[in-house]
Amino acid sequence: MVADLIDIETAKKEFATFVNTSEHDIPISELYRTFIVEKMKLDKYFSEFLEEHQEEMDQSTNFDSPAWNAYREKLKEYNDVEKLVAKSKYYLNKHVR
Repeated sequence: MVADLIDIETAKKEFATFVNTSEHDIPISELYRTFIVEKMKLDKYFSEFLEEHQEEMDQSTNFDSPAWNAYREKLKEYNDVEKLVAKSKYYLNKHVR
């Protein structure tokens, strides 16, 4: 049986605690799994978003349409999650044998 995932904000806080103090209540493997799932959710979001807003984004010559602004905002979130995936994978490989 697969355990329920923790929410992304809790995972971020727990990971920061782990990195700064090497203490944690949640296993690093669980944090990594949470970050991977969040990245997959964002991948799905982008696929649907781009399909839905393609025409508006194509017509925006200055890349300043509401769709472009929403895209860039979500892209920042995606980049943050991608960094968390990479960092947690590093610690998972380093600390779990």
